[in-house]
Amino acid sequence: MSKHDEPLKIEVLGNALVIDPIIPDTKAEKSLKASGMKPISAPDPKNKLWSDSQDRKHISEWDEHPLQGIVKGMSEKAKQDLPSIKLNDHVGLRVGSGEPIIYQNHIYWRAAPHEILFKYLGNKA
Repeated sequence: MSKHDEPLKIEVLGNALVIDPIIPDTKAEKSLKASGMKPISAPDPKNKLWSDSQDRKHISEWDEHPLQGIVKGMSEKAKQDLPSIKLNDHVGLRVGSGEPIIYQNHIYWRAAPHEILFKYLGNKA
């Protein structure tokens, strides 16, 4: 089990979820990687952070939802508001939502329940 697979030792306050972000590569980035090249502006894959510039990219640059993540923590209120969402669920979020949290040298995302758009069912791969 990797360090990021373990439960976070935090209590989420208010009405919020803590998300371990997944930022899929754009079509252009996938093409570059397939050819063995690394994009010049590629963020460190260990800790990609959703930037303001990320949400301004045109949606056609992706072949899947650009803001995703794994639920790592939920407040009691968020559990009531989103009863179908559980820890470790893979979800899609509204573009430009939430705010960063740094915990144990890793960037997580704090999002409100209304910013969760959908839950992936089964294996996404």
